[in-house]
Amino acid sequence: MSAVAEARAVALRRRALRPAAVLAVGSASSFLVYLNATIVNIAFPDVRSSFAGSTLAGLSWILSAYAIVFAALLVPGGRLADVLGGRRLFVAGLGAFTTGSLLCATAPSVPLLVGARVLQAAGGAMLVPAGQLLVMAAFPPDKRMKVIGAMAGTAALAAALGPVLGGLMVDLGGWRLVFLVNVPIGLAALAFGLRMPQPEPHPSSRRPDLAGSLLVVAAVGALALGAVQGPVWGWGDPRTLAAFAGSALLSPVLVWRSAVHAAPVLELALFRVRSFSAGNLGALLLGTSFFGLVLANSLYLTQVWDYSVLRAGLAIAPGPLASALAAFAAARFTDRIDPRRFVLPGALISTAAAVWLATRIGPERAFLSEWLPGMLLMGVGVGLGFATIVAVCVRELTPAQLGIGSGMSATTRQVGAVLGVAALVAILGPAPAAGAYDSGWWAMAAIALLAVVPVALVGRRPVT
Repeated sequence: MSAVAEARAVALRRRALRPAAVLAVGSASSFLVYLNATIVNIAFPDVRSSFAGSTLAGLSWILSAYAIVFAALLVPGGRLADVLGGRRLFVAGLGAFTTGSLLCATAPSVPLLVGARVLQAAGGAMLVPAGQLLVMAAFPPDKRMKVIGAMAGTAALAAALGPVLGGLMVDLGGWRLVFLVNVPIGLAALAFGLRMPQPEPHPSSRRPDLAGSLLVVAAVGALALGAVQGPVWGWGDPRTLAAFAGSALLSPVLVWRSAVHAAPVLELALFRVRSFSAGNLGALLLGTSFFGLVLANSLYLTQVWDYSVLRAGLAIAPGPLASALAAFAAARFTDRIDPRRFVLPGALISTAAAVWLATRIGPERAFLSEWLPGMLLMGVGVGLGFATIVAVCVRELTPAQLGIGSGMSATTRQVGAVLGVAALVAILGPAPAAGAYDSGWWAMAAIALLAVVPVALVGRRPVT
């Protein structure tokens, strides 16, 4: 190393952020990425008014494209962080995410808006695992489970807060402000990202399987396409059947590809660990229920109760606040207490919240007596269940498996987001009446209740 390069490296080490600051920057960046998974929900009416003739099914791709690409690229992003180094990928991901946000804010059509969301998601898929790698490297091993729990809680809070902040942004400046506000935040985060401590990259690490990632996009996208367009095209239409058949055919190809590739998008060996396989099934079900509920609640308030987007956001706000309190309280104890003790009640409370909404909410507005209790129940359930399930998934993995395992768990939850949005849109249909939302809430209640089964099968924490 030359004297100049060595002096530069020493200067960077002196300017490097402390562990608490690394956690703050990593969590804030993840917050921004997961916030953008749901912040558009509440803006649907405003987006629709900007693009005359757009349907709910068409607009749902603004959400689904983001979730599909984000889910497919999370694990390759984690592997790329090992090869290139966390800080490089963190900065690159932040740049792509910020650029995508700017393109979303200026998109002249729905297809271009969806394309910009894809760029956003690709940047987020680099940003999240790189940030997690930097945070884990900044803390000693005995603190990492608690740190992962805190970051997972931040991600769940961000997803739950999306409709709230989205309503505020739309009220202040329209749906384009929802994306434009990411730009100055992203640029400011870049300054801190350059000061993140750089763990040594692993040149021997194998490059990620991008073909496998494309298979994930195609398989999950075809499934979502069939579910979203089924009510529009007709469930027996050849296009709908072809979409479902394509997903069914591509899924075993993906499994085969993962079995033979040196750095697969799915690390199949991890599924032999019962806590990982059962926990991920629970994460998939809880993610499906949670994201379906978020979209249903946003649409119901604006379409049935005729709330403004700002008022709807404020009506949803108690849920994220309760979620944050529950998630961070649980994160304090996941190193010492079996995380099932949080996830199982969380799944049951989420079920109860959806049942409450289905049985108590009607066309007549009743915020204090009916809506508020439902939001508080949902918030506590999400904070204990959806935010804590990642601790169940990775609790028996070795340190070498922790990065890929947490990335795969995040992917599973995002696939749940795709399925939740697709299922709800399919249930509501092209022109939903008030009663259709009851069916949606009942469906999400059933899915949350199903999550109890795999989480209960995880078993007790092994004695060490």
